[in-house]
Amino acid sequence: MGLDHQPLKKSKIPLWFSGYLLFVFVLSFFRIFFYQSPKLPETNKITLTVESLQISGDHMVLEGNNTSLIYYKKKEFPKIELGDQIEATGTYQYPKRNTNFYLFDYQKYLLSKHIVYEFSADKIERVQKYTSFFYHIKNKILERIESLKSRAYVETFLLGDMKEISKKVRDVYQKQGLSHLFSVSGMHITFFAAFFLSTILKKRKYSTLILSVFFLFYAFLVQFTPSAMRSIVFFLMLRVKKRFCLPGSTISWFFLLLSFFLLYNPFYLYHLGFQFSFLISFFLLVFSSKINACKSYFGKTMMTSLIAFFASIPLVIQTSFEVSVLTIVYNLFFVPIITYLLFPFSFLVFFFPFLDSFYFCLITLIETITLHLPNISLIFPHLSWFFFLFYYLLFFFCFSKKKYVFLFFYFLFLYLLPFFRSPAVLMLDVGQGDSILLDFKEKGVVLIDTGGTFSSSNTIGKNVVLSLKARGIRRLDALILTHGDFDHMGEA
Repeated sequence: MGLDHQPLKKSKIPLWFSGYLLFVFVLSFFRIFFYQSPKLPETNKITLTVESLQISGDHMVLEGNNTSLIYYKKKEFPKIELGDQIEATGTYQYPKRNTNFYLFDYQKYLLSKHIVYEFSADKIERVQKYTSFFYHIKNKILERIESLKSRAYVETFLLGDMKEISKKVRDVYQKQGLSHLFSVSGMHITFFAAFFLSTILKKRKYSTLILSVFFLFYAFLVQFTPSAMRSIVFFLMLRVKKRFCLPGSTISWFFLLLSFFLLYNPFYLYHLGFQFSFLISFFLLVFSSKINACKSYFGKTMMTSLIAFFASIPLVIQTSFEVSVLTIVYNLFFVPIITYLLFPFSFLVFFFPFLDSFYFCLITLIETITLHLPNISLIFPHLSWFFFLFYYLLFFFCFSKKKYVFLFFYFLFLYLLPFFRSPAVLMLDVGQGDSILLDFKEKGVVLIDTGGTFSSSNTIGKNVVLSLKARGIRRLDALILTHGDFDHMGEA
């Protein structure tokens, strides 16, 4: 039950379709460039239907009605569930944009989720309990997951939400290049489709229609994330294409799906899940013949991991400015373990809770192994779009002609770029407090103060480190703390 991959040489895109794609991309960039935030509502109250709820330390974040509501705990959090209608008093504000060079743009990320406002709430209360049948099912699923010792991974694999996995472990997964294995993707869709088509829907006339209804509900459960929607819609498109013998190559249908996403919301371009999902899937389609040419499972896994790794490098550099050189090796170990053990077992645990203790011991063992794996990372500076465009052209050439040595020399060139950066004195935004970077290259790199905050949701320290990496700074020659106030040395 493959995705009907076709070799690139047979995947010719008609001229009119190429023009359509160009129009969509130009229109998307125009919509982003000329976007203007709507005027803030002139009220201190909001009524919101809760579509998403997350509690992190001392604050709660609710999303709904194109708004992200933030509430800091006074004594305890109010009892709120998904689908509830709440009322809150507080202040409307625009989401913050990145204020340090080259870092994550929170405002554009929220726009990719159709969220245009933030609301800082002083008081919050539930005015109506959920009545939706779908929210009733989702809340019952969450209640059942919450009762499990292994809830962190059951929720991750079933609903694509990693928030219950400890931050330390999540950071290790990200550094080792394994985070993509825990997101809702083609693995989930293939698993569900294989199960239903080989059992309940075997030889059923309306199997595609029934699958569509199920996948639509599952998309609701995982909050319609771009990676999940890409996998679901593309799978169904190819089913319909095959059923009705529709024209066009797999690549053409892939680009048609991409155009639908961008027409719906061009700010998806700033959603990391969207970027990884579409970019990696594209190159796996392009080089599908190389994957299929491998005889053994190990060979297919190796080739898939290799293509996915090199396809994702520009995105990894632009978000974390470092690349783990052992990612390919670790994927050979973790891909089969997660695909054939942890992922399907999470469903068994959900339906048969007596397996929970065994599953908990299993994931504890996997986490322990992961935390003790060596990490060899290379730091790269922020790069302009030109370097990445050239990289993908080179990547395509090297994999097509098996001239991999050119990629090695290009990476060496990128790694050496920081030695040619200009000296600079920069004021880093660390919220309350100060942090000044003195970058004199070979004469020395000095950081004066680090900033700091008492909030448990703090990301200041991480932003300072990322700001250094974005300039290709791999070490500090000196760290100067001017005095002992927490907002000057709290992140040291």
